[in-house]
Amino acid sequence: MSGKKFFSRKSWFGILFFFVAVLLLTRLDYLINNTFYSYGLVFSYGWYREYTLLYSLSYQLVIFLLLLWTRNKYLLLATEAFVFSATQDLIFFGLWCGRFPPADWTWMLSYEMLGFWTTSTQLFASILVNGLVFGFCAWRYKASIITH
Repeated sequence: MSGKKFFSRKSWFGILFFFVAVLLLTRLDYLINNTFYSYGLVFSYGWYREYTLLYSLSYQLVIFLLLLWTRNKYLLLATEAFVFSATQDLIFFGLWCGRFPPADWTWMLSYEMLGFWTTSTQLFASILVNGLVFGFCAWRYKASIITH
């Protein structure tokens, strides 16, 4: 086997940067979705659509910058899977709110498609998607070492 590493030092710093960005963005989400309501914020789809778009674009910008900096396609795939599977919502509720919603997650696209989406289904989906992507990346990495 060669000395090729699954993640270089630059990639490990990229992972750290990504998780710091997740913590900051989920804290911002908490500020908007919890704290501001106690100061009189009233929900409106007008501001919510723009906020959700900007929130999503912020994740994509972080991921794009990681790709530019690390040039690691496996890190790109793993971070996209993390965001696509909405794993950051588990961090939002678990870390910042201190509890998970007891009922359906009605704001999720999955809820609109299936008619239900709970903490259990979100946890299952996050573990499944992230586990499959990590397994695929490890498998592809191992195949690349063997063929080189």
